[in-house]
Amino acid sequence: DLSPIINNITWDDDNHTELSTGVLTISASDVEHEDLSYSVQCSDTNVTITQDSMFDNMFNITYPDYSSARVENTFTITVTDNKGNSTATELIYIVNPSATDAVFGYYWNDKNHKNGKSYTLDFIVASGTNSMTVSVIEDDTSNINIVQDSGDFKKFTISYGDFDPYPHDITYTFTG
Repeated sequence: DLSPIINNITWDDDNHTELSTGVLTISASDVEHEDLSYSVQCSDTNVTITQDSMFDNMFNITYPDYSSARVENTFTITVTDNKGNSTATELIYIVNPSATDAVFGYYWNDKNHKNGKSYTLDFIVASGTNSMTVSVIEDDTSNINIVQDSGDFKKFTISYGDFDPYPHDITYTFTG
C-alpha cells in the first residue's frame, strides 16, 4: 500500500516570462506498478494549465500579462495511484520583460558547495532594455574562479579550490 514517488519535476525553460508558455514534465514511479494520474495547480488562477493530450505527465503552462516586474507563483504537483498520492511544490518567478532592468534573485544548481568542485549560478532578471549586465565579485579571489557564460549573461560557473580550514565563509557581491 505505497503511494507513488515524484522523482523529478522539470521545465523546458528556466526563464518564465509573462505571456509565454512553458512545459512542465513530471517523472514519477510506483513500486506496485499501478497506473498513475497527474495534476498541476497554480496559486495564480489566471495561469492556464493544460495537460498534454499524448503524455499525461506533461503540462503546458501559459502565463498571463502581468503589470508587476516580478510575480511569484507556487505550483502544486500531485501524482496519484489507487493507494494514495504524493505532492510537491515549486516556487516559480515570472518576470515581465518590458519592466526596467532588475535582478530579482539567483539560484545555484547545488547549494551544498565543496572543495574542488564547480557550481552554476543563474540570475533571475528582467531586462527591458536588453542592455543589462550582471557581474559577480568574490571577497577571496585567491582560491575561487568565477567565469561568466559567453552565451548567457545571467549564468556563471564558480569553481572552488581547496580551502584550509574548511568550511570557509565567502561573500559574493552581485551587481546588475
